[in-house]
Amino acid sequence: MLEALRRLLPGLWAGLLLTVALVATPAPFALLAQADAGRVVARILAHEAYASLALGVLLLGLERVRAKRSSDAGTGSQFSLEMVLA
Repeated sequence: MLEALRRLLPGLWAGLLLTVALVATPAPFALLAQADAGRVVARILAHEAYASLALGVLLLGLERVRAKRSSDAGTGSQFSLEMVLA
């Protein structure tokens, strides 16, 4: 279960970022006045920032668990490349 979640989270995170960048951010500027669109986009980006922080911390925790298990099994260290990327 943890392994599947560890592999799924980066894809969901990237999908969130792409959706915000390509759909959610340009849409208000196409429909609203510039000042109103700016407020809407600021709110969207604020929510995206909190979601990214939560996903990053969760992903780092999952990587830490995997690295600890790998270290205990004698097949790796407690500090992994995946942990650096998270």
